[in-house]
Amino acid sequence: MIVNNLMVKVKPGRESDIPFAKERLLSMKGNVDVLLDVSVGMDVMHGDASYDFLLTTKFASMEDFKRYINDPYHLEVAKYIVEMKELGASVCFEV
Repeated sequence: MIVNNLMVKVKPGRESDIPFAKERLLSMKGNVDVLLDVSVGMDVMHGDASYDFLLTTKFASMEDFKRYINDPYHLEVAKYIVEMKELGASVCFEV
């Protein structure tokens, strides 16, 4: 299984968009066939080193993860996230 985690810090002034971003990200479940699971965690610390949210996605294989990256539904959601993102960091690992 492949697990990908993406942390996002939004641009100043875009904080109010975070709940909608969460909805968009969660909408990938059922719309991207290779996606086994998706969750979004919202930051509660709001510290200097904090990111605003964490997206966790799970896939059966690296091939499925690569298909997800190019999936049209994912690309549309990713476009919205890129527009609001100031910083991002990811970790992709095999379980």
